[in-house]
Amino acid sequence: MRAVLRWIRADLRSHRLPSLLVVAATAGTVAALLLAGTLLGTADPWQRQFRQAQAPHVRIDTGSAAAAGAGTGAPIGDDPGLAALAQLPGVLSLTAQQHTANATLTGSGSGGGGDRIPLTLRADAPGAPRPLPTAGHWLDPTVLDGLVLERSAADAAWARPGDRLTLLGERGQLIQLQVLGIADSPDQIRYPEAGFGLGWVLPATLDLIQPDRAAQGRTVGLRLADPATAGYAAQRAVTSVGAGRVTRLSTWLDARADRAQDDRLAGLLLGLTGLAALLAAALAVAGAAGGRIRARTGDIALLKALGFTPAQVVRMFTAQHLLLAGAGALLGAGGAALAGRLWPVLAGGPLPVGPSVTGAVTAVALAAIGLAAALPAYRAAQVAPVPPAEGTRMGSAAPARPGSARCAGCRRLWSWV
Repeated sequence: MRAVLRWIRADLRSHRLPSLLVVAATAGTVAALLLAGTLLGTADPWQRQFRQAQAPHVRIDTGSAAAAGAGTGAPIGDDPGLAALAQLPGVLSLTAQQHTANATLTGSGSGGGGDRIPLTLRADAPGAPRPLPTAGHWLDPTVLDGLVLERSAADAAWARPGDRLTLLGERGQLIQLQVLGIADSPDQIRYPEAGFGLGWVLPATLDLIQPDRAAQGRTVGLRLADPATAGYAAQRAVTSVGAGRVTRLSTWLDARADRAQDDRLAGLLLGLTGLAALLAAALAVAGAAGGRIRARTGDIALLKALGFTPAQVVRMFTAQHLLLAGAGALLGAGGAALAGRLWPVLAGGPLPVGPSVTGAVTAVALAAIGLAAALPAYRAAQVAPVPPAEGTRMGSAAPARPGSARCAGCRRLWSWV
């Protein structure tokens, strides 16, 4: 065993760059496969975003209610029909009602132009759930012309924080707003699948878009005791409010289905990339191991002359590359966990894969590296147990006396240390 460890240490010292390449290739492969398992697995990142945003399970948008709040104990500006949704069976709570107005994004600058994007603007309200910011910052009460755009709408408009956009109000007036931030709303279907983009403004800014407060719409979210009943709860909510007043209705199931397609596609691409990287790493290990064996045929013959069996030679070369692959697997798992904190689609916590997934990916990577190193190791085991003479090829050297071979082998083994 001591001779095996000396051999491995000496070989790694003399082949540092190839060893580092094996570690790097294995680390990249494991990281890609772990990220792919994250996006394809059950613990998808959208669920964590949904919980982090405290998003409702059902979202209802209604048209104007001229008599909202009249004759009831509801606060001024609230719609009593929406407030009554809190009494429905299975509804835990309602989000704060927000005033809404429709607008059209015509482009940047004062002249407008470009593609037109329909927008639904929501007025910020105390206690209302806010989207998750991905760039810039949230609304500033001192900036009356501020706007926060949902990420998919911002991508469609090529908008970034600091840009000034021209919006067409409901009465045909042109209004310029400054993009303060970009945010992700995990409970909503994204543009263009939803047919409209989302934006958030201050109540005073919404009054510029729709000056008639009685004509402004309302939006409210329902948090359910059993999220699986979102479809049934949405039907009861429409019946309670009145189908004629509901302009839009969405559930968390719709948003999850919209996000899952992109997550599966990204996971599939990462998985294919990881498998290709694993194949490339295996081929690289096989080539590197074969080159080492050809370069150290004489040393292998010495080991055989000292009493190493073919099986021991195979295990020695295979263990050496498994050690390198194991180090790469640890680095890859750490890199994937770091990506889970920094990558926007995985933001919100550490890499959401369990020990079983991590163990399975690591086992696959180690098995591939081990198999790739086994074939060259088998060739090393076939080296004749005689140290070849200087300048001769493997198998062509004249037999040496066992005593001299053992003495020379001892000296060379000791020199490896």
